[in-house]
Amino acid sequence: MAAALVMLTGPAMGVNKEPIQLEIDQAVQAGFEKHRHLNYLAIGATDGWEGKWHDEKIELYQYASADNINLDIFEAEALDLHGTDWFEACQYRNLLMLSNGNKACKALTYLQSP
Repeated sequence: MAAALVMLTGPAMGVNKEPIQLEIDQAVQAGFEKHRHLNYLAIGATDGWEGKWHDEKIELYQYASADNINLDIFEAEALDLHGTDWFEACQYRNLLMLSNGNKACKALTYLQSP
């Protein structure tokens, strides 16, 4: 099974032309189950959780801005360069997810702005 790195869409723009930000709690409302708080500060995120979504183990990180996400870090994880079991890394607006399947990343794109 090949790993994938997916940039799902560009940021949606608000009335003042600033990108609309998403929050992890919106994923929780859509079914993401938080299991363990992660050390998100080391990668420049503002929040991060390990959990389960659509029967997949995932790590979900929230950033202040989509511009703050360093995809190289997650591409290495998804490509199994460190012996991980991640299958897919995906970014949607200011959220970044690692998943061991391919359903959770699709679900991420359905999150709506608050």
